[in-house]
Amino acid sequence: MKFLRRLLRRILAHFYTPQVSLRSEAYKITFFLTCLIFLAMLIGVLFGEAHSFASALHWAIRVLFEDFDSLESYPTHVYPIAFFLKLAGHMFVPLFITFLTAKILSVHFLRRDAKNFEDHTIVVGTPPEPENFLQAIYRGGIDSVVILGHLENVRTIPLEMRVVFLPWTGNGEQDLDKANVQKAKNLLLLPELEESWKDFEAKAVLATVTAKQYNPKIHILLSTPKSYHLEHLYQLGVEEILSQEEMLASLVAMALKYPGTSSFFNEILATSYGSFLALEPLPKEYLKKPFLQVLLDLKEKHNQLLLGVKRKGRIFTNPHKLSFEEDDWLFVLKESEE
Repeated sequence: MKFLRRLLRRILAHFYTPQVSLRSEAYKITFFLTCLIFLAMLIGVLFGEAHSFASALHWAIRVLFEDFDSLESYPTHVYPIAFFLKLAGHMFVPLFITFLTAKILSVHFLRRDAKNFEDHTIVVGTPPEPENFLQAIYRGGIDSVVILGHLENVRTIPLEMRVVFLPWTGNGEQDLDKANVQKAKNLLLLPELEESWKDFEAKAVLATVTAKQYNPKIHILLSTPKSYHLEHLYQLGVEEILSQEEMLASLVAMALKYPGTSSFFNEILATSYGSFLALEPLPKEYLKKPFLQVLLDLKEKHNQLLLGVKRKGRIFTNPHKLSFEEDDWLFVLKESEE
């Protein structure tokens, strides 16, 4: 039974569109059928098979939906067109109806709300490549995500991943409440495609202030394609700001100076295999212990390499002399569990 459910979900995932409007899909079917019937009526009038609206409609329904044996009753000059109309009526219409049914079932089985989510990640904005983004964060251990953006066609979502797609209406309180921000762990702010920096900044400020109001412990991360003056966002509650332009430039410069560096970073940033970089709280047994002692102990007992320490917003990498304090966090290189 579980296998059949997973198989059904996998099949329906090919028909699932996150923000699909079933009403719009029904309109498409209605529009297609209407155009097909009017085309058949027009052909009936042009070829002299109908002389009034009622007779044209009757002829159109006959030529579209009667079986193919009825073709023998049509004049020779109408036969080829009648054949193609019947083909459309007997094949395309059922296919469209089947497609709509699959859309409805996919929404029923795959669409969720965030009411039962806890410790999930909320994304305000649309990732540049949403499918790759979802795959990457799932491999990183994040399996519950709410995206407040403008996604239209996302086809491949990890089946074990819980993803909710909601529109960002600009009403921060209402939108974040639907995303269950009260129980969220992370908030990621991303600019929309072709969104101006001024509009994105306003959205980021609104989302940050609202999120912190409902959930003071939420971790807020902002990612931008370019470098901007963002210091004021730290004061509002944004903990981390990633400038894609600066990070890429630094990585390219490092790879040019030290060939092979990019492969190393690819290795430690991949959480699904090999060793990866992790940030973990300081174990109580290491309180007041010196950095070197903890480094050797972690390597010997857990095969983990201590790289640095996070303390009250400051980062210490490979410190010469440092003793651990309460609330310290450790940057370690550890083996993947998979």
